[in-house]
Amino acid sequence: MHRRNGLVLFLVVALMIATSTFGQDVYTEDVGDVVVRVVDRYLSKCHVVLLTTDIQSFQVSDIIRLLERTGHWKHSETRVVVLGRRPYVKEVLLQHCFRNTAYALYIAIDYDNSVKTFPWQGNLFRWVYKEAEPQTKARVWVYRRCLYCNNGYADVEELHHWRSKLNSITSSHNEGSLFYRQDELYNFRGHHFKYIAAQYFPYIDFPSRKDDVAVPVNPYDSVDFRLAETMAQKENFTYTIYKEPNTSWGEDTDGVWSGLMGYLQREDVDMSTLVVPTDSRLKAASFIRNYPSDHVIIASLKPQPLPRHLALIRPFTGTVWIAVLLAVLVWVIIFWVLQRLSSRITGSQEIRFDTALLYGWGVLMEVHPKVPTSATSGQVMVGWWLVFCMVIYTGYESALISHLTVNRASTQPPESFEDLLHADGWEWGLDSFLWTGLPLEYFTRHKDPVVMEIYKHLQIIDPLQGLKKVLGGGFSLLTVMSMVTIQGSSYFGDDHGNMPFYISKKNVPIATMFGWGFRLGAPFYHRFNKLNLQLDAAGILTLWLQNVTTKKIKDNRAKAELDGGTAFVEYTQSEEGHVVLGLDHLQGIFYLLFFGLLQSGIGLLGEILINYL
Repeated sequence: MHRRNGLVLFLVVALMIATSTFGQDVYTEDVGDVVVRVVDRYLSKCHVVLLTTDIQSFQVSDIIRLLERTGHWKHSETRVVVLGRRPYVKEVLLQHCFRNTAYALYIAIDYDNSVKTFPWQGNLFRWVYKEAEPQTKARVWVYRRCLYCNNGYADVEELHHWRSKLNSITSSHNEGSLFYRQDELYNFRGHHFKYIAAQYFPYIDFPSRKDDVAVPVNPYDSVDFRLAETMAQKENFTYTIYKEPNTSWGEDTDGVWSGLMGYLQREDVDMSTLVVPTDSRLKAASFIRNYPSDHVIIASLKPQPLPRHLALIRPFTGTVWIAVLLAVLVWVIIFWVLQRLSSRITGSQEIRFDTALLYGWGVLMEVHPKVPTSATSGQVMVGWWLVFCMVIYTGYESALISHLTVNRASTQPPESFEDLLHADGWEWGLDSFLWTGLPLEYFTRHKDPVVMEIYKHLQIIDPLQGLKKVLGGGFSLLTVMSMVTIQGSSYFGDDHGNMPFYISKKNVPIATMFGWGFRLGAPFYHRFNKLNLQLDAAGILTLWLQNVTTKKIKDNRAKAELDGGTAFVEYTQSEEGHVVLGLDHLQGIFYLLFFGLLQSGIGLLGEILINYL
């Protein structure tokens, strides 16, 4: 085994020397020596060389089985040269072990029936080197295996034909090289490919139904469907897309895959639509990159503004409000006590407690009544009280303006798994569509304590029901961005595409990429990969993804309107213009006014009772 130009090279030489029915000796040493010389000189660049006379011989069967066991079929570009009898051309080149082989030649040699010896006995390679006897007559044909030349099916083509007679050689041959050029190799000529698909919009979409086996489906407009149609028209092939019955990408059980990956591993199909490559899946199929991966995100309710009826008291915290009220009460008491002492010493008029209280409260409310005292001590206290009230009022006014102009949220939505665990009373669920394949492996096999704790309390929920539950608050849905974009804009968004959902800036990179899967050794793998890269480089795949998503959202919204509207209409509040300060902001002060009137009424009743008792 050697490595040449990055390819695994094999050299298998099988010498099957037919025994003579006439009892003649077999010159095996001469034949073996010449075989080595021929291989070294003419076939040194061949990857596989088979020499045989009888396709039914047990040696050939062993070689075929050996090629199958060693995985020769996984290497479609391996060169194969077979030397044998003409009747066995198709039987050899169309062997199942060569099903993926793109480059295979068969050199057929036939001798005149008058010759009494088999060509393998003694003089074959002397004849090849023009050392044969003059009466020797032979023909040599060169055939080539083709993958799609028989109306899309594999067949063989004759390339060269030599005739030797009495030391003269005549030849006829077709134009072209021994092996196909790339443009010739990938002319599929109407070949029919089989796809296997698991539904995942916007990449592949088709009617949903329950089936026990894979059945053909007619896809809806989706990115992979457009891609398959474009490739089929350009490369001249037809195809059928089969639905994976359980919408499962499969699980690995001791190297044996189920689901979509199982169809590729068993070679029941040629390729699949969207699938995520992983280390274990690379052993069962080949992959090409079509799109960036759709990471798992955390969808939560957008931060909601605080209640508007609390707008007037929100600038200060509860502690500050209590401190201000205590400061007013303490200042009034001290001011009243000092003025009573001063009036007794100086004989001036005493100040009533209610007068001191109303003065202190009025200054705090920026009402400046007449100073109720002429005493020096009282005026000093009034001066510092004015300074205190100015600072408090300025701070309140600036904080009130800030709270009215900036939409502040009551809670911050979670950005990561850690935030979900630290949020009190918070719940989370996983999109049930993702509970298969790679996301299932991620949560069930991950060793990170945070992920394990998330998995422990994980709820499996339908994506649409999950988004409805998110609207209630205290719940987050783990899903992919494409699902939130389509479902959220379709059933919960407004005409401008605004949704009530907050998408976490941090995502969970479960998958590295999305792409197509191919059965191992598929000879058309490189051609499909090249076409896909060309479309991606031109921006076609990105454009298709946007177009398909937009069209789906419009269709869903039109259908939802016929069914009675969307959930978002009930959730949002319509506003005429931008109102900074409305009645709902000021309702708190009206409550306080009514409370004051109630206190006044109670005071009036008290005065009446006192006067009549």
